[in-house]
Amino acid sequence: MNKKLPKVFQNNLTHPVQNNRDVYYSKMKDVNTKEESKHSIRGNTVYEKIQNMFASPTYVYKIDVEIVLTNGKRIVRKVIGSQQGQLITIENEFIPISQIQDIYFRK
Repeated sequence: MNKKLPKVFQNNLTHPVQNNRDVYYSKMKDVNTKEESKHSIRGNTVYEKIQNMFASPTYVYKIDVEIVLTNGKRIVRKVIGSQQGQLITIENEFIPISQIQDIYFRK
C-alpha cells in the first residue's frame, strides 16, 4: 500500500509568459454614418418598427429604446414585449402604440 504515485509532467518555463499582449482589432469605424442612423429601427410605420425590433437578432429579453410620443415628450424605457396594441416595459408599464410617434434604439 505504500506505493509512490507517478510525478506529473511539468514543463520548465525558460522565458517570461506574455499572454494576451498582442491584440488585433479588425473593425473599421464608418465615418459617414450619422449618430441617428445607428440607433434607428427599420420600417416606415411605428407598427413595422416594433415588429422589426422584436424580430432582430439582438432581442433576447429586453430592449433599451427611446420613445417619442405624439405630444413631443421623449421617454427612455426597457421594452420587454407588446400585447393588444401596447408596449410592455420592464417596470410593468403599458405604453399605447397609438400614442407613439417614433421609436429608436438606445445604446
